[in-house]
Amino acid sequence: MSFNDKFANIYIGNGLKAKVGQYNIPALPKMQSEYQGDALIEGVDPSVEEEKAFEDMLKKQDGEEGEEEGEKQEEDGEEESAEEE
Repeated sequence: MSFNDKFANIYIGNGLKAKVGQYNIPALPKMQSEYQGDALIEGVDPSVEEEKAFEDMLKKQDGEEGEEEGEKQEEDGEEESAEEE
């Protein structure tokens, strides 16, 4: 801590003044070998047109699934209204 030009030290610990034995750094793990498996092949990035076509295909699939769910909900709503009568 400090105040203007005065400093104070604060010790926070477990109260031991010194450790009885020496501290030895733990041994490092063995160095890993390089990858020995099949050769790695870099993939080709899709073009912008291919990405847009893929996104459009996903949107169409989501739209078709949404329509099917909407039809199921409509049918469920008809059954519920018939039960209420």
